[in-house]
Amino acid sequence: TLFLMLSYAYQHMGGGSLRWLFGQIPWSSSREVLLVSAFVIPLVALIVVLSRRLDALAFGDTVARTMGFHPGRARALFLAISSLLLTVTVFFTGAIGFVGLVVPHTVRLLFRPTSSRSLLLLSMMVGAVFLASSDLLSRLLLPPFEFPIGIITCLFGGPFFLYLLWRK
Repeated sequence: TLFLMLSYAYQHMGGGSLRWLFGQIPWSSSREVLLVSAFVIPLVALIVVLSRRLDALAFGDTVARTMGFHPGRARALFLAISSLLLTVTVFFTGAIGFVGLVVPHTVRLLFRPTSSRSLLLLSMMVGAVFLASSDLLSRLLLPPFEFPIGIITCLFGGPFFLYLLWRK
């Protein structure tokens, strides 16, 4: 609620640090979309190609070694790839909270994927729908004011995260 009030009170700030802190999906030129895509698409494709290693790691280091993977190297590789993906997306959109936490858990609850590849692809599709819906809601809530998308995702993600904690 504090972020919501701050965002509304400082709506004249536009694209300042407050907007970046809460996250927003900016109106983008085709050049910006191509630039981000040039980084994101190959990195996501690499994760999908290497998803068998993720499955092996999920079963433990012994299984990963049996399948011919070095667990330490595989973890370091996935950490590097995911860090690069996070860097590019946060640079472009700001910090949009709860998407990476809520979406994979929702996908697991609803679709029960059997492999990391299925989980990754379904999470990307559901995440895109969740972000697009949150962005639409942020733009339509109090026109002409546009709430930062991070506020909308937190309104959904916070209660869902508490539900997940309560459930365990």
